[in-house]
Amino acid sequence: MVVTGRTAALAAAAALIVMLAAPSPAGVLVATALLLALIAADALTAGRAAQLELSRPALTVVRAGRETEVTVTVVNTGARTIRGRLWDDWPAGAHARPVAAHRLRLPPNTKVRITTRLTPAQRGDRVAGPITLRLIGPLGLAGRQVRRTVPARVRALPPFRSERILVSKVKQVQHLEGRNVVNMRGQGSEFDSFREYVAGDDVRAIDWRATARAADVLVRTWRPERNRHVLMVLDTGRASAGRVNGTPTVRTGSHPAGRVGGTGSGHSPGTAEGFAGNTTRNGTAAGRAENTAAGRADDTAASRTGNTASGHAETTAQGRTGDSAGGTGDPAAGRADGYGYRLEPTGTDGTRLDANIEAALLLGGLAAAAGDTVDLIAYDRSVRAEVRNAAGRGVQPKLMHALSGVVPALVDTDTGGLVRTAIRYARRRSLVVWFTSLDGALVEENLLPVLPVLTARHRVLLVSVTDAELAAAAGARSTAAEVFTAAAAESVLAERALVRETLRRRGVGVIAATADRLPGLLGDEYLELKQSGAV
Repeated sequence: MVVTGRTAALAAAAALIVMLAAPSPAGVLVATALLLALIAADALTAGRAAQLELSRPALTVVRAGRETEVTVTVVNTGARTIRGRLWDDWPAGAHARPVAAHRLRLPPNTKVRITTRLTPAQRGDRVAGPITLRLIGPLGLAGRQVRRTVPARVRALPPFRSERILVSKVKQVQHLEGRNVVNMRGQGSEFDSFREYVAGDDVRAIDWRATARAADVLVRTWRPERNRHVLMVLDTGRASAGRVNGTPTVRTGSHPAGRVGGTGSGHSPGTAEGFAGNTTRNGTAAGRAENTAAGRADDTAASRTGNTASGHAETTAQGRTGDSAGGTGDPAAGRADGYGYRLEPTGTDGTRLDANIEAALLLGGLAAAAGDTVDLIAYDRSVRAEVRNAAGRGVQPKLMHALSGVVPALVDTDTGGLVRTAIRYARRRSLVVWFTSLDGALVEENLLPVLPVLTARHRVLLVSVTDAELAAAAGARSTAAEVFTAAAAESVLAERALVRETLRRRGVGVIAATADRLPGLLGDEYLELKQSGAV
């Protein structure tokens, strides 16, 4: 049973009356008995929670940083009027509004819809807490308080700030296909149709058998290969937890160390406190210089490669998700600038994994628009998420749902197991796009020994995120301290350049760029591979 502030006011008034009118033990006993009788009667006449039917959607989907609404439907099936308050409990990472209780006044056989606005700031699932009901009697003195469990969760998908870039790249794919159909031999190797010979056509494109059956000279037309296979591999190990400046993700408010809204494991996909920032490698912070990709921040290199594979139609998400903890404030909305294919960062840092997911979503959508089949695996020491045999318009939703709850694991990635898994997914020759870190020690110890197994069967493209602050540090030399910092940064950049050149000599394409430029450059590289017929 619960009592209200009205009960306290009534008790104070009764005490004042007793003190003025009948200041005696008998007066106190009479006033107390009367007050207790009123409280008991009010509590007994209060509505019962069993009279109420509560329901809400089991799953609500929204992109991280955007607002959504979750509606609780309350139906009074009893004969009494329900009075009281309702609290819809959500984890702090869901940023629920309003925080205050909702007032209830339900006559018999009526219903009301109560709406809570949620703005999750990070990827992942947030599981709703119990609904608390405080049902008060008609006098407003006392009542009952109960908790009801109504299963519900909100899934925050990756924000995908590169969506505008994807639209422009898809238009380039359509233009590429149209030009290759009517234009020259060599820009694509998949036969499309015959047409009449016109002056200027390559005579090697003449099909003499078709010409013999027709009245005119016919030439073959070609188009970029379709129904090829693209396998995207996301490294979710320790290296993916490193922080990089300018990742186009939504981050809001301040969070207690080690617990950040968006994950149930106490890890933060976008903060150093949750993981990465406290790890070191070869004496430098893993979240900064040691986790940058080969080459300067704006350097990119890519070998032309490609081809295909098959898979099974199934999408599963095994990433770690759950209740969030900590985190306050309003989300900052990033924006995409269609000119020059650059995204405006939110002013905060994100993890490598956030940037890699952004680029993977763009590549997946672009490959689907080009008619290719897309597979994806997220792996550290086991498969954390997978999408198999996705094609057409269903690619983007599958990728987003599968990657929504994936967070970096504080373990070293088993690259041997990752390669074996990739080969199992890609049965025929494919374009394998591996999102990982190109740290010098990591490449030498883990990547170089296993890459020949992949390159012997598939076209391999390594994609890595660089830190813009590293390149800036290498160029700032105004003071003595900056000179020493620049020397350290130049050493790291030189190591990255050596790693990149080593990989290129082994036939592996490399794209290394800052988080805001990476999706656009990866899309450009895929289009070049398509145009050259390598994919």
